[in-house]
This record gives sequence, C-alpha cells and structure tokens, in this order.
Amino acid sequence: MKWGNATLTRREDSGDSFELFATIDEADKDFKGTVKMTWICNDPATTVEVCMKEFDHLITKAKVEETDDIEKIFNRNSCFEDIGIAEGIVKTLPKGSYF
Repeated sequence: MKWGNATLTRREDSGDSFELFATIDEADKDFKGTVKMTWICNDPATTVEVCMKEFDHLITKAKVEETDDIEKIFNRNSCFEDIGIAEGIVKTLPKGSYF
C-alpha cells in the first residue's frame, strides 16, 4: 500500500493462471484516477480458502402487485457461491464475520 504507482510491463500465461510483471514508481504518489489492483501471496502456508456468497434480489420486479403470481416473480437462484483465496489473517475472524 502506498508504495507508488506501478506500470504493468508484461503478462505471461501458464495454463489456467498467469503472472504479471510491473515496475514501481515510488515517487508517483498520485493515486487518484489510477486503476487499483490487489493481490495476495501464492503461499498455501499463509493463505486460506474461503467461500464467497453473493446475493441477488429475491423478487424479480420492482413493485409487487396483488395480482402477481409469487411463484413467477420469486428468484430461486438469488444466491451465488464461489471459492476464493484470502490472506491467512481471516482465520482469526469470528465465525459469521462479514468483510
């Protein structure tokens, strides 16, 4: 954080992953208007697998009318799950934490 802006110089693809190479300009502290990227170390000893959930609307229309058939406007696919990798510090968070 706050190292300065980095300029991507190269991308190398390797199967289902890739590596990015960049140079850091420590003198450039103008962070406004720059694209942000974050990363974590690719080290299983310091990372943890997490289940990420994203929720969509339960009702598929803006205003429910008395004549609406609830079965037709109820979104049964409103929860999406994906597996991600997080920094190991999240192991210390209490169960049920949101971040």
